[in-house]
Amino acid sequence: MIKIRKKEIVLWFLLTLHIIGSIYYYQIMPEEMAIHWSQGRPDNWASKKWVMTLPLIASLSIYLVITFFSKLLIKIFFVEIDKYRLYVFGIKLVVIVFILANHLDIIINNLGYEFSYIRTILFSFSPIILAILYISAVWTKERLKEIQRLKTLSYYAKEFFILFGISLLGILCILPYISNFQRQIFLKINIPLVLILFFQFIQSAFIFGPITWFGIKLSKKVNLGALLLESIIRGETWNNIRKRFYNILKTSILIGVITSMVIIFFDSIFNKLLPSTLNDSVNVNPAIWQRFLASFYGAINEEIFSRLFLMSLILWILMKIRKRAEIISIEIWIAIIISSIMFGIGHLPLASNLISITLPIVLRILILNGIGGIVFGYLYWKKGLEAAMIAHFSADIILHVVFPLFLRST
Repeated sequence: MIKIRKKEIVLWFLLTLHIIGSIYYYQIMPEEMAIHWSQGRPDNWASKKWVMTLPLIASLSIYLVITFFSKLLIKIFFVEIDKYRLYVFGIKLVVIVFILANHLDIIINNLGYEFSYIRTILFSFSPIILAILYISAVWTKERLKEIQRLKTLSYYAKEFFILFGISLLGILCILPYISNFQRQIFLKINIPLVLILFFQFIQSAFIFGPITWFGIKLSKKVNLGALLLESIIRGETWNNIRKRFYNILKTSILIGVITSMVIIFFDSIFNKLLPSTLNDSVNVNPAIWQRFLASFYGAINEEIFSRLFLMSLILWILMKIRKRAEIISIEIWIAIIISSIMFGIGHLPLASNLISITLPIVLRILILNGIGGIVFGYLYWKKGLEAAMIAHFSADIILHVVFPLFLRST
């Protein structure tokens, strides 16, 4: 109870501070306050007595209503009180911060400061960021409790934090690359590209957390996963791990290079079939260093999603449909093909920023990415996630770095 009360003090402190500020600035505000802006200019006004008091009344009312109904639900459904109150507090915090942040933005604009899209966006999105951080903290706390209760979970936790950590690195690596496709779009709406990239990082991190966790859990159920990493966590001797790593490294690099050559061959055929207007529309040319960094995202994040999570999920569903614990080869190939198709579909949004999406373009993207997806899926099955990652990275380096450099030189 003491911890819950301490959390509630944070809300009351925010409300009290905002009430004091509103009282202080009430006399300074004009009788008619601007409450909406279009293209940086006010286009709607309201009486200051409502503008200065209504958000505070709404915040207090929402706080009391959520508190009352949460206590009622706890008594009716007999849920875990401490766990439930954490989520109730999170809802109250996000809603109140959203109201107060937007109210503060209106006050600042009416004080004579120049209207700023950046400030408005930051104030509007601050509750979303707060919600993501709070939910992540609660989710992490619950996972840590599970780890304490079940010793076997510590094994999963180590693997999770390693894979999730490198997925965050992959997200950072892709940001310079995708900025090439979004810069012109966001310049038109006067939103700083840095701000957009920041929100994209937060969004991607929030997505890859659960994907990585469930991918690890599902892969264990179908006897797949990051086999080399698991050996390290289990504490196998470094001699054995080093030998396995060198074996995987040589095989995966070779397969990755061959795969890239096959993709380049089929790509040349598609380029001859594509209309010249579509070829001419591809006018975005990222720098080589951006392409190099983007290869890490492809190798890490795309493999975590497409192989560790998606392919394992499909196999697990097929296993449940057959109601048998063992997995047969045909099921694995079905999972490889379906995940490869989904892997190709995942590249369509980025392609839409470059060219008009038509049926030939869709087929080109699905086939070229499907070739890689099938090869990487096979490696994931036979040698583990690390092999798929290395092969994917090797193929991307040839496709996005070496081959473009070769074309420029010739």
